[in-house]
Amino acid sequence: MDFTGEENFPWYPETTGKPLNPGHSTSGEIPDISSPEFAISNTQDKGVVAYAIQLSEVWFKITRYAKRRGSPSTLPPWSPQSDYALIMAQQMDFETRTSQIHRFKSAKFSQRSTEDLHANRDYWGPWLFIQFLYHTNLCLLNNPLLLSLRLKNIKSAIPEIFLQHISDLISSHASWVIRYIDMLEVRSFKVSDPFLAHCVAIIATIYLQEYFAEDPIVRQEKRDNFDKCLRFIRDFKEWPHVARMAEKLQRLRDTVSSTYKNPDAPPQTPNRSLLIDLGQFWEILEYSSSSEIPTSARRLFGPSLYSASIPTTHEISHASSLPEPTRVDRQDFEGSGPSSVKTSVVNMGEGGMTGQEQEAVHPPFHYSDDELAVLAESFFHQRGEGLGNLEDWWNAGNMS
Repeated sequence: MDFTGEENFPWYPETTGKPLNPGHSTSGEIPDISSPEFAISNTQDKGVVAYAIQLSEVWFKITRYAKRRGSPSTLPPWSPQSDYALIMAQQMDFETRTSQIHRFKSAKFSQRSTEDLHANRDYWGPWLFIQFLYHTNLCLLNNPLLLSLRLKNIKSAIPEIFLQHISDLISSHASWVIRYIDMLEVRSFKVSDPFLAHCVAIIATIYLQEYFAEDPIVRQEKRDNFDKCLRFIRDFKEWPHVARMAEKLQRLRDTVSSTYKNPDAPPQTPNRSLLIDLGQFWEILEYSSSSEIPTSARRLFGPSLYSASIPTTHEISHASSLPEPTRVDRQDFEGSGPSSVKTSVVNMGEGGMTGQEQEAVHPPFHYSDDELAVLAESFFHQRGEGLGNLEDWWNAGNMS
């Protein structure tokens, strides 16, 4: 008898209650049911708790992938058979199975009042867990330091597309976690799940690796975001293991900062190499290391019930960042005159991408807050099924 089929798995626990009309306007206006937001989807809603469990399965595979740093695969991450590619596929598959009513745009979290959030904490708690974990999954899987360590044994050149892919994912999804921290602060909504602090600690390691960016404006932005992450983690002061997590993050920053004589100066090496304590870095990434119980508690449980984790060694290593992707707006096209190119002017509004051929002068890209949300917001709001033609498929490219 085969017990491996999905029908033999345990049922998901009963989901928590939902806020009144999730995804609908809370202002009393009648929603427009002809809007794509309310398009019929073949995805059956399993409940927010079920989706939290499903996304945790992806998290498990990503953390296992990160732990295998000592014996990386011979396949590069851009190989379709690599662990990286398979995990990315599972993360994307999760998106296709998630009901749209729980996505960011439909749930309208940013428009909810503080009273609404507190009154429906049993829903918004797991909902926030999904949002934080979704972005953290992609940031941990694409952590530049982890990837640079795994690529040491790869002899081939790194594809330009892969570099752009990593850079864009990191920038977008780390920014989304910062945005959630801001929204929670504005609404005075205190989250109590300590795992969210661990997610933010992982995001902080991303900003720490950009702590000494050459551009002073970018450098200050990354430092401000790192400090914001640290304050968020310290706000969980009632959890001793989270307090230890904040201390480890602070020590890691001190270690990185001490490698520069003048922390406010640009990097002193062309490859932007940092001296980083890899032992401290692993302790932050691995949740269990911060959850280590005190010595007195170990004696209480005894050796048969308590198994201490293997202490990490303090390995100071040069951690070179991945090469910067080649961006068109940063290139010097000699002899081409002003940066005028014949291209499609793209409308990044909610209706999708609609292009029209015309001459245009393109200044350097400066994204607004709404435009930064395009990639990540696509997870939380999916268009209806059954795209009719090629034009519909193209306009659905940003999935907003």
